Amino acid sequence: MNSPVEYWLHLSLRRQIVIATAALAAVAVALWLLFIQPQRLAQQTLRAELSVLEHAYQHQLAQLNALPAETLLRSQLADLVHAPDASARSALLEAVLAARGNQLETWQPESEPRTLTLQLAWPQFQPLFAELAKAATPFPARFLLEAQQGRLQASFWLESNDAL
Repeated sequence: MNSPVEYWLHLSLRRQIVIATAALAAVAVALWLLFIQPQRLAQQTLRAELSVLEHAYQHQLAQLNALPAETLLRSQLADLVHAPDASARSALLEAVLAARGNQLETWQPESEPRTLTLQLAWPQFQPLFAELAKAATPFPARFLLEAQQGRLQASFWLESNDAL
């Protein structure tokens, strides 16, 4: 132990300063590599993630601002609820049946519940519920879909509101 201390003490002041500076620099680099560099890399990663999130937030905010105001939507909804749509209610079930006359298989208006059977292709079935909802008749409470020879057989039971 005396040997290194004696060697140090016999060095010139200039050499002691150079060795001490080199040792401090080596310790500083080691500390930087151990503690500061991983923190800096983690911070860079977090900043990149934050940038992506901020961009997504700005995009969603722009989409939200493009939508109409909630008060406007509520007033439009209230107008739709309170104002009876005469044109939609004037469409009777017979008009729906006349429009789909070639698809009509059976129609039993005298039975309770009234039954309706149509032979349709799938794309013709999808708008049928919208047409029935616009008609001033009871909406189908039950329905049955069956595939027959590449077509769709749709049977509907139109029950009055008091039967529900």
